[in-house]
Amino acid sequence: MPLMIPEAFAIPDQGDFILQYGPADGYTEFESWIKSTQYFETQVAWLNEKLRLPNDVIVIVGVCGMVNAYYQYNPDVNKSFIVYCYEFMDDNWMKMDFLRLHGHEFAPDVFCHPAESYCATTAERTLNVIDSIFYHEIGHAVIDVYDLPIPGAEEDIADTLSSYILLEFSDGNTGNDAIRDAAWEYLMRSSVEGFEFTDYADEHSLNIQRFFNLACYAYGSNTSLNRDLVEQGLLPKERADRCPSEYRQLVSSWDRLLKPFLQTSAYTPPTQT
Repeated sequence: MPLMIPEAFAIPDQGDFILQYGPADGYTEFESWIKSTQYFETQVAWLNEKLRLPNDVIVIVGVCGMVNAYYQYNPDVNKSFIVYCYEFMDDNWMKMDFLRLHGHEFAPDVFCHPAESYCATTAERTLNVIDSIFYHEIGHAVIDVYDLPIPGAEEDIADTLSSYILLEFSDGNTGNDAIRDAAWEYLMRSSVEGFEFTDYADEHSLNIQRFFNLACYAYGSNTSLNRDLVEQGLLPKERADRCPSEYRQLVSSWDRLLKPFLQTSAYTPPTQT
């Protein structure tokens, strides 16, 4: 059912998502690749079509000096910023290339052998991960600029916004693929972690928890398409049984939270190129 927005209750549109490319020193191959996909251009255009903003949100892709993507608001210029670092893109690529080459070794019924022609490429999987992470940062942005009434655990809630956008409004299975590849990256990160006591104080959930949550959202959105997660023991049945209701609650919550801020009465899907 379309989300109907009475004009009297919609906030005025006083800002835009604006894309900027920063320096790419040492990462010019990634700069050329991501520009060739037109990924960020497509997402920024879609976001501007769909969301009203009280101030500009600048999306910057560039070298940061760290492996990260993040959101921040600068009150001095009344602008918000989402930054995706080329260092993080490089790290995403390495993780997805390892998955392409070795995924079949630990889960042959989930990942194909790299010699098989239908296997997803490293570039495709990396773009999927970027898709999930970018909309996670969009989650932080909308929580802040709309002053949404969330009780806490903002990092987890930002993950739910990313899942909501990708699973509800992407073409075909592209959103499902993006969520799964992001989940695989969290799973791989968790396999090499050694924790200090203070690591458990981080505001982010553990990578293994984020893997299970994303796997649950994917399964809950389409149990048939993602039944392999349960069949191969990657998502425990006890959690999987609850995932459809968890996902319905996720969708219902974001439908209501975003309703006053939509530009139009209905969503059309963002697409990757």
